[in-house]
Amino acid sequence: MGADGGRIAARGFQYQYLRTLEALLASSGEGSVVACRIEGPVQAAIALDNVDAVDFDLVDAEGVSVVAVQVKSAAAGREMRAPRALEVLLDLVSKFSSRRYELVTNAVPDVRCERLAAVLSEFGGQPQVMRGELEELFAKAPATLSRIRALSPDQWVRLARTRIDFDGRDDAQLREELNLRLRLLRGRTGRGLSWRSGGLVLGFLVAEVLRRAADPGAASWSLTDFNHCLLVDEDVLCTALGRQDFGVVVGPFPPVPEIERPDLVEQVAAAFSGTTPAVPVCVVSGLSGIGKSSLAASYVAQHAYRYDLVFWLDASTPESLAGSFQRLLAHLGGGDDALTDPTLVRERVHAQLQGLPGPWLLVFDDASPAQADAWLPRQGRGHVLVTSLARSWRKVHRRVEVEPLPREQALELLKLRLELDGQTVQTHLDALSDLSEALGRWPLAIELAAGYLLTCGINPAHLDAYRSRLLSAALDDDRSLPPGYPKTLVGAVRLSLDRLYTRAEGHPEVAGGSVALLRVMCYLAPQRIPLHLSAACVFIPVEHIPPRGGVLALDETSSPLREMLRELFDISFVRLDAPLPLPTDDGLARIPGIRDSLSINSVLQLILRRMFAQRSAPDQALVCAGAHTNSWLLHALDHGLSEWAWELSQHASALAEHVQELELISTATAALLGNLAGFHSRHGQHGIARELLERELRWQVESPSANPLITAQCRIQLASLINATAPAEVCDHIVRHLTPVLAFLESYAGEDPGGAARHVTDSVLILQVRSSRSPGHGGVDNLLDQFRALASRLPLSPYLRTRYQTHEVGKLLAEGQAPEAEQVATDTLTHLEDHLWSDTAADARRFLIEALAVQDKWTEANSQYTLFRDYLGPQSLYRFSVNHLVHNVGLACAMQWVLVDNAAAAQLLHRMIDDVSPYLDQLADDDFERTRFTLLHAVHSAARALQNDSLAAEGVNDFLHLMEKLEGQELSANPEQQSAWDVILLGLPVRIGAQLTRKGHEASQAQGQAAIDALPASMAVDLQEAVRDERALAHLALSTDSAFAGGMTSNLDFLAHKIPALMGPRAIVLLEPETMLLVHSPEDEIIEAHLHKLCGRGFHLLRESHPVVPVATELRLRPDGSTLVLEDSQGVVLARASVLLSRAWREAARVRGTVWVMYGFAFNLADVSISRQLLAVPQAAAEAFRMGCAQGQIAAAIVPWTENMSPALSWPRASRRQKGRKKARRKK
Repeated sequence: MGADGGRIAARGFQYQYLRTLEALLASSGEGSVVACRIEGPVQAAIALDNVDAVDFDLVDAEGVSVVAVQVKSAAAGREMRAPRALEVLLDLVSKFSSRRYELVTNAVPDVRCERLAAVLSEFGGQPQVMRGELEELFAKAPATLSRIRALSPDQWVRLARTRIDFDGRDDAQLREELNLRLRLLRGRTGRGLSWRSGGLVLGFLVAEVLRRAADPGAASWSLTDFNHCLLVDEDVLCTALGRQDFGVVVGPFPPVPEIERPDLVEQVAAAFSGTTPAVPVCVVSGLSGIGKSSLAASYVAQHAYRYDLVFWLDASTPESLAGSFQRLLAHLGGGDDALTDPTLVRERVHAQLQGLPGPWLLVFDDASPAQADAWLPRQGRGHVLVTSLARSWRKVHRRVEVEPLPREQALELLKLRLELDGQTVQTHLDALSDLSEALGRWPLAIELAAGYLLTCGINPAHLDAYRSRLLSAALDDDRSLPPGYPKTLVGAVRLSLDRLYTRAEGHPEVAGGSVALLRVMCYLAPQRIPLHLSAACVFIPVEHIPPRGGVLALDETSSPLREMLRELFDISFVRLDAPLPLPTDDGLARIPGIRDSLSINSVLQLILRRMFAQRSAPDQALVCAGAHTNSWLLHALDHGLSEWAWELSQHASALAEHVQELELISTATAALLGNLAGFHSRHGQHGIARELLERELRWQVESPSANPLITAQCRIQLASLINATAPAEVCDHIVRHLTPVLAFLESYAGEDPGGAARHVTDSVLILQVRSSRSPGHGGVDNLLDQFRALASRLPLSPYLRTRYQTHEVGKLLAEGQAPEAEQVATDTLTHLEDHLWSDTAADARRFLIEALAVQDKWTEANSQYTLFRDYLGPQSLYRFSVNHLVHNVGLACAMQWVLVDNAAAAQLLHRMIDDVSPYLDQLADDDFERTRFTLLHAVHSAARALQNDSLAAEGVNDFLHLMEKLEGQELSANPEQQSAWDVILLGLPVRIGAQLTRKGHEASQAQGQAAIDALPASMAVDLQEAVRDERALAHLALSTDSAFAGGMTSNLDFLAHKIPALMGPRAIVLLEPETMLLVHSPEDEIIEAHLHKLCGRGFHLLRESHPVVPVATELRLRPDGSTLVLEDSQGVVLARASVLLSRAWREAARVRGTVWVMYGFAFNLADVSISRQLLAVPQAAAEAFRMGCAQGQIAAAIVPWTENMSPALSWPRASRRQKGRKKARRKK
C-alpha cells in the first residue's frame, strides 16, 4: 500500500503543535518570554522562505526572538542524518535572527547526527573550535563541507547558539506529559483537573494553536492570553463535561474545621509531593479528639483539585473497613452484591485503583496497623492518608504527629464555640485563656466544655468558678458532643484503656506493665517524664533505695520495657519527648535509655487518674513514686546536676501536690517534701519552700509514727530559711525550731556521732549568722553556746571543718581583711577536692574571687572565675553563690572601671555578664537587686562598646535601653549600700565621656608626635634636650579658694558627697614650664613640647570648659623639702618646682590622697603681678581657665600624692558587700 501523504502531513502538524504547546507551558513560569509566534513572525519585510524556516519562536517584551524552533516529525523508526540536520540549522541561522536556535525532531539520529548534537552542545561558546570539529565531521560530505566553509563570521556566531533536541516520545506519551503539566499548572492556582477534563483542555489548546497557525493576524499568542485559556474556570469544565469529574469526595467525610492548622496540612502535602514507584502513605497520629480527622478533612478540602476521586473510609474496626471497601468497589464500577469475601473485595478494589488513569486519594480514618496494613493499596496513581491512634506504623513515607492546638488557635476555637462577641471576649479574655490551658488545648475537650457551658446556660463571667466542674462533668457529657464526634472524650479514653486492659489479660507482663507505667505517669508532671524513673516506681521495691539516695534504673536490655512503651504508643496515650539533660561524663550516662523521656496530655492524666482510682486507691503507687523521685532528686542535688534536678523537681512538685491532697504521710513522702523544699530554696523560691516545710513539720508533729531525725532535719531547714528571709521576730522563730533539735541531737549523738555532727554544724552556723546580725539576743546566744558545747564533744570531719572555715572567710571579707580571706579560702578549697559540687565549695570559690578582686589581683580572679563557671546556669543549684558573686564582684569590677578605667576589672565583668545575662533578672532576690544588676549590665555594655572602639547603633541602643530602665529606680533600702552603687551610677556617664575624650587625646598625641618626628635631625636633638628641662613655676590652691569656685571642677567632684575620702577641699597645683617650646605640624597645628611630653605620661589636654580629667595612676607628686616633684613610677622626674607648702594644702592632699595638677601657660605664672591679679578675681581666673582650654594650653591629671608612704586610691569595699545567707539541705 502506498504512503498516505495526507495522514503523514497531519501527524507532522500534530507533533509540531503539541511541541509548540509544550514550549508555551514551559514558558509560563519564565519571566523573559511574553509571547509565542506560531509559524514564525508575520512581517512584510521578511521573505516567505525565511519565515518557513521557523515553525515557532518565543519573544520577549521588546519583540526580540528568544528562541527560534524548527520542528521535524518522522514516522516511527525513521532516521535523521547529520547532513539533513545541519542543513535545517543552517537555514535557521542564515534566514532568521534569534538569541538561540533549536531543531526539534522525533526521528532517530544516526551516529554522525548524535556526534553533531554533541559538538553543538559541547563547543557552543567556542565558534572556532566548533568549526574545526564540524569540518572534521563532514570531511567526506563535500556539499555540506562547502556550505560550512561559506558561512560568514556572524553566521558562525549564530551556529554556536544552536541545539538539537531528539525527542524519543510517541504521541501518547507526549500527550500524557502535557496533561500532567496542565494539571500541575492548574494545581498551583488551586484549580482542579482530572485526566478526562485534562484531555478536554489539552484538545482545546491544540485546536487554538491550529487556529492561530492558519490566521496570520492571530499568530502571536501572548502568555497572558494563553494562561487565561489554560486556567479556565471549573464551572465551565463542569458544564462541558456534564458534571465535575475531579475533586469528588466519596464516603463519610467529616466537617471541615473552621480552625485550620496550615503547618500540619503542609506536612501532609509534602508527603505526597515527590514521585515514588509505590503509593505514598502518610500517617497522621495522635490522641482521640486531638484533631487527626479534622486535619485530614482540611487537607482534602484544600487539595481535592489534585485528585479525580477522594475516598473516605471508616477503618475503626475490621467490619467497618470491609464495608467501606465494598462501597468503594461499587463506586468504582466493579460492585457485585454476591461478592462478600473481604479478601476478594480488597483485591478487586486494588485492581480497579491500578487501572484508574488519574490520581486518587484514599483516607483510612481511625485505622490501626494490624487491621489496616493489608488493605493499603501498593500500586496505582494515588495517595493514601491514614489517621490513627498508633504511632507504630512501618514502611510509610511520612508520619505527622498532631499535638494540642497552639494557644491562639485553642482560644479562637473556644470563642467560636461559645459564640462570644468581641467585647465579651475582651472582658473575659484571661478566664477564657485559663480555661483553654486547663483543657490542655485539646480540641475535643474544648468542644465538650463549650457545649456544656452553652447547653447549661453558664455565663462566661463564672468560668473560673465552674472550671473544676468542666474538667469532670463536661468531658463525659453526651449532650455536649459536637456534630461528627462519635463519643465523648472520657468515652474515647475509656475505649482505649479497655483495649489495654483486654490485652493485659492475655499478656500480663507486657500490657499489664504498660497499665502500671501509665498509672504512675498520671501523677507526674505531663512533660519530660523520665522513662526509667517511671519504670523504677513500678518495678523496683522501695526497700532497695539506698539510705543516702541514688538513681535506681531498670535494666531494659533484659526486660520488656520497650514493649510496654509500644503498647502505650499504639493508643497514643504517651509519646517520646526531648532527651533529658545529663552530662556525658556522668556515670548515669552509661545506662541505656537513661535520657529518654515521655510526655502525656494533662487532661488525659486527669481522666486516667479518675479511672484508675475507680479500680483501686493510689496510695501505694504514690508512696513508691515519691520514694524513687526523692532518691533521684537527692542524687542530682548531691552531684551538682542542675538541669537534671530542675527536670526532676517538676515531677517531685506534681507528686507533692497529690500527696498533700490525699494526706499520704510517710517517711518517704516527708523526705520528698523536705528535699523539694531545699530545691526551691536554692532557686530563691523561699515562700514555696517554707510552705512545704511547714506542711511536713505539721505532719511529723501530728503523726504518732513520725521519724524524729526527719523532724529535726525539717526544723533545721526551716530555721535556715527563716534566717535567710529574716521575717518579723526572726530570732524567736529560730530559737523555737532549734531548741527541740538540740534535745534530739544530744541523744542522737550516741547513736550516730557523725550524723549528729553534721546537723550540729548546720545549727551552729545558722545561730552564728543570726547572733552577728542580732547582737545581744539572749535566746540566740544561749542556744549557740549549748550547740557549741555539743559540737566540742563530737567528731569534726574534714568536710565539716571546711564549712566553718568558709564561714570565717565571709567574716574576714566583711571586716575588710582581704589578704587573710584569700589565704583561708585557698586553704579551704584544697580540702574540698572531693566535695566540688557542694554549696561549701561554691561559696569558698566565690569568696576567693571576691578577695582577689578587692586586692586588684585581676589575673588570679579571672582564673578562679573560670573554675567557678561550672556552677553557672539558668537552673543552677548554686543560685545563692552565683547571686553573691555577681553582686559583690560585679560591684568591685564596675567601681574600678568607672573610677580608674581598670581594663582587667572590666574584662572580668564582661565574662560574668556574658555568662549570666540570659537569666540575670531571675538571679535577683528583690527589685533593689534587679536594679543593681541592670546597672552592672549597663556598665558592661558601655565598657564593651568603648573597648571595641565601636559605637554601633546596636550597642548604643542596648546601653540606652538599660539606662532607661534605671530611671527613677532605687538601688538599695540601705543608705550605706545605696552610696556605693550611686558612685557607679553617677560616675558611668563621666567615665564614658572620659573614654571618648581619650580617643580624641590619642589622635591629638599621634598628630603631635608626627610633627616632632618630621623635624630636621639637628632641630629634633635641640628640642629633645630642651624638653629634658623639668623646671617649672608653681602656684598652690585649694578648690575652696574663691578663684577656683567659679567653675574649675573635675570629673571626680560629683562623688564628693558620696565618698568620705573625697569630702573636703581638693589640693590643686598650677605648674608652668619656664620655657615654651612650640612645634608647627604640617596641618599648621601648634604643639607645645612640654605639654606633649606630659600628655604621653597620663595627662590630657583640656579642650572644654568642663573638662574630663584623667587619673594618672602611674605618676606621683611628692614634696622634697621646699620643692614639689612630679615623677613617674620609676622615679623619672617630669617637673620640679620650688614652692612653700601650706599646712591646709598639705592636709587636703593627704586626706584625698590625690592632687589636681594643671600644667601649662594659661595663668601666666612667669609674671607674678599678672598671675596674682588673675587668681585674685574668680571671674578672671575662670576666664583664663576657659581660654587656656580653648587654646589647648592646659594639660591636667589627678595625680596620687605621696608623703613618706604610698596610699593608693581607695574606695569603700566592705560596706557594700552583700551579707551571706546560710542555707541547709537535708538528706534522708
